[in-house]
Amino acid sequence: MLLCHLSAKRGFAAYLFSVMLFCGFAALVFLCASVSFTQSKKSKPKTNGEKLITALIDAEGVSGVYGDDGMYIFVQAPAIQRIFRLKAKAIPLLIAHLDDKRLLRIGTNFTNENGNRLEITVGMACFDLQTLMIRHDSRFFDKKCLEEEIEGTIGSCARKKYLIEPFDFWPGEKLRVTKRILRAKRNWQTAYKKGRIRYTVYDWL
Repeated sequence: MLLCHLSAKRGFAAYLFSVMLFCGFAALVFLCASVSFTQSKKSKPKTNGEKLITALIDAEGVSGVYGDDGMYIFVQAPAIQRIFRLKAKAIPLLIAHLDDKRLLRIGTNFTNENGNRLEITVGMACFDLQTLMIRHDSRFFDKKCLEEEIEGTIGSCARKKYLIEPFDFWPGEKLRVTKRILRAKRNWQTAYKKGRIRYTVYDWL
């Protein structure tokens, strides 16, 4: 009787051990799968919008006018038109790249006070495109400036807290993202999150 009891007890212990071993193995498999899934999410390829922004760097036909008062992109280029086709979805994408200091292949003879030639950044181009795609609300733009017949751009009429100028990327001889750029980007992001920015169709013809 005692032997039977001990045998049953040992059988139960063995069964319990096998259950615990199985559960541990299952948990390990689940953990490995979770890690793999997380890594796959991190290595997810760029979205279509991100690809469109990156495509500006080497795209042919992307050109513009670059001056001390702003940047004006010629929107007829196919690479620019693909961004415009995103319509309202392009706005948060452009805002996200306002501090992008990658350089475009747009030549310019404009120089800073040290005589160094300034090159056009992706961020400056995104700022210009963004100002063409949003309603010219007086919270963001100086209406009097927009109405005046002066040589400039829509972006150059942006209010100070939202304004990004070519020199902001070139405070000296070295290209960098200044506090003014980051502050303007934060202000645009806040305005977008609060629903203050309205998309408008830009008629470039």
